[in-house]
Amino acid sequence: MPLPNGLARLVFGVITFFGIVLVFLTPPMQPPDEDSHFVRSVMLADGHAAAFYNGEQWVQRVPDGLRQYVDSHRYLHGRDDRKYPFRRWWADTHQQSSKEPKSDLHYSALPLSPLLYLPQAAGILARSSIG
Repeated sequence: MPLPNGLARLVFGVITFFGIVLVFLTPPMQPPDEDSHFVRSVMLADGHAAAFYNGEQWVQRVPDGLRQYVDSHRYLHGRDDRKYPFRRWWADTHQQSSKEPKSDLHYSALPLSPLLYLPQAAGILARSSIG
């Protein structure tokens, strides 16, 4: 049974509002699996959704610079006392990495559907287009 138009609009508005609020309340790279979601979004924005099985686990070819960026921020995981300022994140995440050497990486968001990461990938593409 479909929702009445007014209720559907209200539900959409509430979900959109809280989604936008969470974007600004969730500290970049601080939740324990944020790095995995970030890598998945960046790889999709770069046009790479496919993974392959290396005999042990599913992996993806990831630019070394992206891997180093993620590894350098692991000290933030679950640490509310440490902050990664939005301004620094904004500058740090504008990197061109498609020409770099790549290595295999397994990360927790890899098995998830790429469709879940299309909004984030679109945001990354928008960010890279405004420099």
